Amino acid sequence: MAVRESRPGRVLLQALRLPANMGVEVGLDGPAPPPPPYHWLPSRIRHAPSRRRGGLAGSFCAQRALNGAGYAGTARIKAETDRPASWPPGWTGSIGWADAGAVAVAAPLEPGHWVGVDLSTPLTELQRRWLEPLLAQHGELEVLTRRSTECVSLLYSAKEALQRALQPLLGEIIDYQAIRCIRMDADWLWFVIEQPLGPDWPSGRPIRVRYVSAPGWVLTVATNLQQAD
Repeated sequence: MAVRESRPGRVLLQALRLPANMGVEVGLDGPAPPPPPYHWLPSRIRHAPSRRRGGLAGSFCAQRALNGAGYAGTARIKAETDRPASWPPGWTGSIGWADAGAVAVAAPLEPGHWVGVDLSTPLTELQRRWLEPLLAQHGELEVLTRRSTECVSLLYSAKEALQRALQPLLGEIIDYQAIRCIRMDADWLWFVIEQPLGPDWPSGRPIRVRYVSAPGWVLTVATNLQQAD
């Protein structure tokens, strides 16, 4: 995948099965020989200290996603690792970033709407060994290995997207073990709630997560906004 400023929003809306009133922005760096990290960013962000660059990239994408969804205000979005971003009144969205780039989605807020997004790169062997017991329940990885060689990275990204989607509604971060992946097809990961999360989130409730992947990254979106099949 060549370095690009960003993919056209309409193309991603179609690829991710997102409704037309959502804004989406993704910036990704290309494969070997690798360009400078976050090559697609404005120079003022690209030259920021590396520990801050991911959050700044996420904020940059969030602003563009908001504008793409029709927001015309002046509020600035700040992406932070330890808390959800604060969106302008009447709007909602989600932000994620990794070594490969950053992603954000935004949409007008309606009661009960939820959306979470994640961008992940392949896990190292050490990360997989540490994360797998915390992340995966019995049989989950077997569901994914039929279609993906990076099944731990994909499962991690999908559950991160679900955590970000549900945290604003539940007031807490759900445990990885509270949701189980039961099926995977060419476009979707299908989950079921294993542990009740509240009156509206009983055990057995199904949830699906859209994914798009390429060598070096996987992008996942969890939302109850209307999606085209």
